[in-house]
Amino acid sequence: VYASGLFEYSNSTLQAQANTRMQASSDGTMQLDLFGFQGRYHRPKRDALWRFGEQAGFSGPGLNGVGFTGVSYVSDFGFTPNHSHFNTLSFEGATGLPGDVEFYIGEAKIGETISVDRGEFRLEDIPSIDGNGTVSIVLTDKFGRKTTQSIPYFNMPGIYKKGAYEFQYGLGLMSRGRGIYRGLYASSVQRYGLTDRVTASGSLALWPEGAILGAGAQHAWRGKTMINATAAASASATGMGLQIKANLSPAARSETFNWGAQLNLQNHAWRQIGQGPEDAPNFQASIRGFLALNLSEKDTLSTSLMVQKKWDASVATSFSSQWSRALNEKWSLSARAAARSAKLDLSLLVSRTFGTKQVTTANSAIGENGLTLDVNFSKFSQNESGLSQTYSGSIDQTGPVRFDAKFEKPSRIADHQLRFSYSASATSGYYTRRGVLGRANGTFFAAPKLGQQFAVVTTGEASDIPVYLQSQEVTKTDQNGNAIVPSLRRGKANKISISPEEIPFEYDITNTMVTIYPYPFGASFINLSTRLRRSAIVQLQDASGKVLPAGSEVTFEGAEYPSYVIDFGEVFFEDLPASTTLKVTMGEESCETAIEFPPTDDLQPTLGPFTCS
Repeated sequence: VYASGLFEYSNSTLQAQANTRMQASSDGTMQLDLFGFQGRYHRPKRDALWRFGEQAGFSGPGLNGVGFTGVSYVSDFGFTPNHSHFNTLSFEGATGLPGDVEFYIGEAKIGETISVDRGEFRLEDIPSIDGNGTVSIVLTDKFGRKTTQSIPYFNMPGIYKKGAYEFQYGLGLMSRGRGIYRGLYASSVQRYGLTDRVTASGSLALWPEGAILGAGAQHAWRGKTMINATAAASASATGMGLQIKANLSPAARSETFNWGAQLNLQNHAWRQIGQGPEDAPNFQASIRGFLALNLSEKDTLSTSLMVQKKWDASVATSFSSQWSRALNEKWSLSARAAARSAKLDLSLLVSRTFGTKQVTTANSAIGENGLTLDVNFSKFSQNESGLSQTYSGSIDQTGPVRFDAKFEKPSRIADHQLRFSYSASATSGYYTRRGVLGRANGTFFAAPKLGQQFAVVTTGEASDIPVYLQSQEVTKTDQNGNAIVPSLRRGKANKISISPEEIPFEYDITNTMVTIYPYPFGASFINLSTRLRRSAIVQLQDASGKVLPAGSEVTFEGAEYPSYVIDFGEVFFEDLPASTTLKVTMGEESCETAIEFPPTDDLQPTLGPFTCS
């Protein structure tokens, strides 16, 4: 039996976390393991931060980052939400009436609906996905009339805006797992947007056995093709390498074909950070390419070819081609032929979908082991309570029979999972309960497993209130008026709100919506406060028992505005303290009376009569 956890602390400038694992054995022994300590510190209004503890290595031209434990100073655009280092779209327009603007790629809506006033307007940082295509802008005025315009878009990972600069500096001990280190390590990666379509990058790494120096550039050619060239050299084994890649950027709309090509010339030793030089040179050259054709709406043909030559080996050639056809909405058929070093494999795959959640596939192949048959099936279902069931299994002619069943159920404070697995060689099962216990801004909370960015929302005294993220309901407040909103978008606007229509009438609402840019690896505290509107009717009389005259002014300490006696000597109050002294002014005369507001479930009790003297 074991338990594991992540301890995390976060405020406006510091985030720290550490993992722990506790294991109990049947012989009574206990083991406690604390590892993976990480931290981040940033100064507000700066686009960089310090990291300390265990870290993943940096990646750059010729540099496949190695994990290290130490400190690093890196740029982080998430702390400057008004600055984007990616190419984004903007749109200028004008409307004679107020209206709403929506963005679509194909039939999929992207981003939020934006309200604009009449006249000219400009919208910045329109969201898009990686690739190229067309964004449709739909303007709907207050009378429901729609106007649609289209603009081309282009966005590729690795291509920065002109002038955008990213840096990463790291120093520490190379990490080989928990508490295992080998040698001092330092590295740096720089990226700079020369133009909106050309980004240059460089990298440097130093360790006891050697060093790496690399440079590269990424170019977006004609808005569809990415050309990536890198070159690097190593001082440890006189290694060097050159890599050139080109591929068609995936488009949001269907293309007739997609293609990619890659040329590699390298000594394998130059990539082995932290390891000694190879005994013999290991120079290799390779050419890779693929081509995918959409023959029709139902047929796709994909072909790939690789030719590779190593220093001490003959030329190796591999070729594969696959044809896929969607027979109808439920059946699909694929055939594949692959050849490598004069060995040929043929396979046929048949897939059957039952509804939308169950898939069965049968794969037959002819290869080195002769004719094989492999049947796989999977089924998924989920009911309204959130309970999901997943069944999967396989029957392989050359392997064991396998069957898996998994049941998952989320709740307000934890996720539950029960799993059973059977095969001819072993049978196992386990139960897992996973959740979060935390404290933010004086509020304790329990929630299911969270993402890296989340918000703790409080609605004050009101409970069971739906909370919305980007206008979609994601959770409800608990009995203490708290809710957890997970999976926020880092470095982007996150609109968190509650609906006034869903707040009981007896509550006052301070605010209903907040837009935040969340901290990485931390919690944001959001106050959408509500306050129970307790009111009372107080009956007042004079020393002789007569009701006080209508129109008399009534005040008490802390009241912002006076109240007035209405018919029958009654005064209406909101937010009356539990005990106070009322001061009544009747023309030239005045009197006072002390009252007590007793605990009651009545939201508007009638108190008194109280004698004013």
